[in-house]
Amino acid sequence: MKAVVLAAGEGTRMRPLTANLPKPLLPVAGKPFLRHTLEALRGADISRVAVLIGWQGHRIRESIGTGESLGLSITYEEQAERLGTAHAIGCMRSHVDGDFLSMNGDVVVSAAGLAALVAHHTKVRGPVLALAEVPNPESFGVVETKDGKVTSLEEKPRRPKSHLINAGIYVFDEDIFPLIDKTPKSSRGEYEITDTIRALMEKRDVYGFRLPGEWIDVGRPWDLLRANAALLAPLKGESLADVDPGATLVGEVRIEEGARVRRGSYIEGPSIIGPDAEIGPNCYIRPSTSIGPGAKVGNACEVKNSILMAKAHVPHQNYVGDSILGERCNLGAGTKVANLRLDEAPVKVVWRGVDIDTGLRKLGVIMGDDVKVGINGRIVPRTGGPRPRQHRASQPDLLRCGRADRPGLALVLASFRRRREPRPVSLPRARGPRPRGDGRHLPARCLPSVRGGPRRLPHRPREATVPHAADPHRPEDASDPPRHRR
Repeated sequence: MKAVVLAAGEGTRMRPLTANLPKPLLPVAGKPFLRHTLEALRGADISRVAVLIGWQGHRIRESIGTGESLGLSITYEEQAERLGTAHAIGCMRSHVDGDFLSMNGDVVVSAAGLAALVAHHTKVRGPVLALAEVPNPESFGVVETKDGKVTSLEEKPRRPKSHLINAGIYVFDEDIFPLIDKTPKSSRGEYEITDTIRALMEKRDVYGFRLPGEWIDVGRPWDLLRANAALLAPLKGESLADVDPGATLVGEVRIEEGARVRRGSYIEGPSIIGPDAEIGPNCYIRPSTSIGPGAKVGNACEVKNSILMAKAHVPHQNYVGDSILGERCNLGAGTKVANLRLDEAPVKVVWRGVDIDTGLRKLGVIMGDDVKVGINGRIVPRTGGPRPRQHRASQPDLLRCGRADRPGLALVLASFRRRREPRPVSLPRARGPRPRGDGRHLPARCLPSVRGGPRRLPHRPREATVPHAADPHRPEDASDPPRHRR
């Protein structure tokens, strides 16, 4: 059986991580995401694969190649315009003959799960729709089954009737292509595969198969952290580089060639240290962490459940937790990433003006490529939504980064503030608007004053003053200036 992998999407919901890099090449557990998918297919005894590519498809070709290093035979098809899943599968008709497996390129599934799906197809001898059970089915296509057959398929219902969803993996035969040609455009202007499957259900039985093991849909940046932890779980530790005798490795830790682990470093697995990375001295790397090629974790730093992409630097006295740092990011000395709200509620993220509940109690920062943060910075979780008054909301910042030849964006899921930032203070006797440089932004204790007279701002000429009128309730004081009497 041949497999078709759909990897042509632009990954707009994964921004800022996909501003420079196509989604299939995002690094997860030390490898491009697409490579994990191809290895799962090989583990299911599928050796012929056709990959649909689109935006920056040439980079995918260069990275994966013909598949010889993976033990696969890989061909490519380019989709010029993204018009939905049905259209994407239709583009691959010249690459298949007979039954074929089609899967989205942004899902995590095990080789055992794919092998079981193919075996079920052989048993029922009909089209099969892979199913997964999730706690939030309203965000997916919800499926109902009876006696192993699909009876209903509804896209993103408000009141889902089950927790089984379309997992984005199918086994079809060539009969699907005429139905794709007859599929009309949806209200979103796309050719939906759910409409094609409904048309197929009217002609023949479509079977559902519940995937064993873990299934993850990587649709948002924070989903990469969950995928990273799942793909690191079966990791086998191995050291291929220079590790100082004073360093400590606990559990399954893989250190690639060219990396250097200095004295005092303490690394807990499952974790992976990429080639030419520099670790330590005296740092702490906690489980489910991927350090990319040429990245650095320096003195007195702690990194936990995070992904550091190529040449990202966490150099001095930093804490990074539940975060993703893009390529060539650099945190200034003393910068800390907070990853937990004080009220311990799920962290929310604003996407196109809508609050999205990540479902995560702990989430730090998602940084695009080439972001640099100054010293002693702090990045704190966004609270979002209704809250008690004592919890101060912070809005996400969209940071422009990169160079003219390599633009990028960074969606900081928590706002960034510098320590000891002076706050504006009200000056009752100041008249009219004044520029920020005149001292109004300084705390009151920094402003010189004369008792009995108006407060004079620094660096401004002395103004003519009018003596205050006599106050019968104000006692005379020897230090008071003399009053003018007639």
